[in-house]
Amino acid sequence: MTDALDHLGEPPHEPGEAADYLTDALKSMAQLALAADLPNSSAMLEAAAKLVDQEGRLGPWSETRAGGDADQSPDG
Repeated sequence: MTDALDHLGEPPHEPGEAADYLTDALKSMAQLALAADLPNSSAMLEAAAKLVDQEGRLGPWSETRAGGDADQSPDG
């Protein structure tokens, strides 16, 4: 896992890359919350990271939902 906080000022613009970026950022925040002895916050951030990762892989721009056409618009 890369350190998502390294490129905080340069978020990607492609939906799939943005989802990966956000997933890494949430995982980094979860680690920080755990280090600060905030286990509930850490668990919530990990759950959010899993949801973002899942939606990032299955979003309308992904090959999985778009039937192989990654450039298909979300509206269909």
